[in-house]
Amino acid sequence: MSVLLTKACSELETKDLKPIEKFILTTLCFKANINNEAYCCIDKLVIATGACKTTIESALKVLRDKKYLSYTGKTAPKSKRIPVYKIDLIPPKIGVIKNTPNTQKPVNNTPKNWGTDRL
Repeated sequence: MSVLLTKACSELETKDLKPIEKFILTTLCFKANINNEAYCCIDKLVIATGACKTTIESALKVLRDKKYLSYTGKTAPKSKRIPVYKIDLIPPKIGVIKNTPNTQKPVNNTPKNWGTDRL
């Protein structure tokens, strides 16, 4: 499960995708591995999204045409029919800290006799 990829997909602001296409992309992002690769059979996407089979097939085609998905040439483990897709989204960087010099000294506000007044 790729949380960063799912978050990037949910925050994707694009007008070139229909809501069902974005939902299917989000579902695949949720199933993606660390290499941004995901696979899911059509029947499981029907269950996960509530869309019909033809809608999912056409949405996958649109996502491939618009370069959100690409074939890896691999198939799912234990299957020779389910393709593995590469999801072409760049997740946002989290925890990026700018290298700015810290000119302030840390302040110790702890009282000098803290903890010793109870002895």
